[in-house]
Amino acid sequence: MTMLPQNIFSKTLYQKRKFIFGWFLGLTAMTILTLSFFPSFKNGEIGKTFSDLSPALQKVVGNTDSFRTVGGYIGQQIFALRIPLLATVLSIVLFNGLTVGEERKGLLETQLSLPLKRSTILLQKLLAGITIMAVASIGVFVGIWVTLLFIHEHYSYLTIWREILGAVLVSLDFGLIAFMFGSALGKKSIAVGVASGFAFLSYLISSLVTAVPSLKDIEKLSLFHYQSPAIISLRDSLVLAIVGLVFVLVSFLMFQRRDIGT
Repeated sequence: MTMLPQNIFSKTLYQKRKFIFGWFLGLTAMTILTLSFFPSFKNGEIGKTFSDLSPALQKVVGNTDSFRTVGGYIGQQIFALRIPLLATVLSIVLFNGLTVGEERKGLLETQLSLPLKRSTILLQKLLAGITIMAVASIGVFVGIWVTLLFIHEHYSYLTIWREILGAVLVSLDFGLIAFMFGSALGKKSIAVGVASGFAFLSYLISSLVTAVPSLKDIEKLSLFHYQSPAIISLRDSLVLAIVGLVFVLVSFLMFQRRDIGT
């Protein structure tokens, strides 16, 4: 008789291998596609089109004054716009799947039958999710590195990793909201709805704060506030890390107490 696997961490990574590979390629491709337009902006062929945009729209497309430097372009077009949003979608889908998704498939009941504590099961799921986010984000670095070689530009690798860290931290926190509600309630509509709704409102408010100064105080509640500028500071990294830790602690407390039907 085949024994049930007790290493949920490695089993999750194995089961999600196609998911990981797909997102790795997707983030790499998006990064390459976005950065490949930089020479046109640098030479002024496209940048002029955005010169008369309103402040609100420039917040969305990026500060056109920075488009002529590769660092400014990467910060605005990759890490202030596309990658955080894509990574947020990845994070919410991933952590919802690791909780509600597996429960609806009956996998959670099987896992709970193993001689493992609930906290151990949830911890391994959490670590697997974080690992998947980290591996997928490497695709962003690969995309930047490859494209910089082709367009003959140079940019600090350390700065790239700091920008990736900011995007991963903010998107991870949104995923951990789904993880928290999924662990506590086991309801997909609530887990995905709350996490997606908060992510949408956060991005909307952060996008409008330039044009609507009255939102300045409220905007501090947006997680995107702590990822702007894209080169995240130690202070903002700690804020996002602490917020994520709170979501994790609540997840463990609620999961321990929840009655999961068999």
